[in-house]
Amino acid sequence: MKIRLADLRDGPLDLQGELAPAAYDLVITGHEQWSPLTYRFHVELLGEHELLARGSIHTAVTVPCARCLEPITLPVRVPDFTCAMPVTTEESIDLTLTMREDILLNLPMAPSHADIGGHCPPQVEQRCQADAEQFTAQRRNETWGALDKFNERE
Repeated sequence: MKIRLADLRDGPLDLQGELAPAAYDLVITGHEQWSPLTYRFHVELLGEHELLARGSIHTAVTVPCARCLEPITLPVRVPDFTCAMPVTTEESIDLTLTMREDILLNLPMAPSHADIGGHCPPQVEQRCQADAEQFTAQRRNETWGALDKFNERE
């Protein structure tokens, strides 16, 4: 998204609209589906050498759940987008990379049904619970097992 500096010479701008996600290279696994990005920005020049953009970005992405691999649609919200950039040209300022970074940083590391207040199918939930309990027991044994054996000798 490019902001023409000439449009800001008369004062701040309030911008809103919708953008195609393809221009933002929002590839995670290559199998996700992105909704259009909606934005609302207040853009102004601070003096002669800095541009300030504040606002929000909203979109949604359909990805496989990290636990059950069923597709889920996650809302992605950047409610407090803020970007201050130096003005180094008389043409325009491009906010694309900053917007992309904020969108990706607002995604969960391993998206699951829990992120949207749901649950995986029951058979997956049961298996994940058993795996979690086994993992906890194994981890405890690895961490404290030697110490437990030491105490048993006394």
